Amino acid sequence: MKRGFVEPSVAQDPEDTRYQLERLGYFWRDPVDSRPGALVMNRIVPLKEGYRV
Repeated sequence: MKRGFVEPSVAQDPEDTRYQLERLGYFWRDPVDSRPGALVMNRIVPLKEGYRV
């Protein structure tokens, strides 16, 4: 488990909103484990660490 900070406005977004967080991947709010004041974000798509030219 990792902890982080997010804009307070995210708590007001619709539950199915997807987010890209710090080049780690795309995330969405966990509909079961999230609660007001304690969002739980699940990674749904990881991003590559680097690329080759």
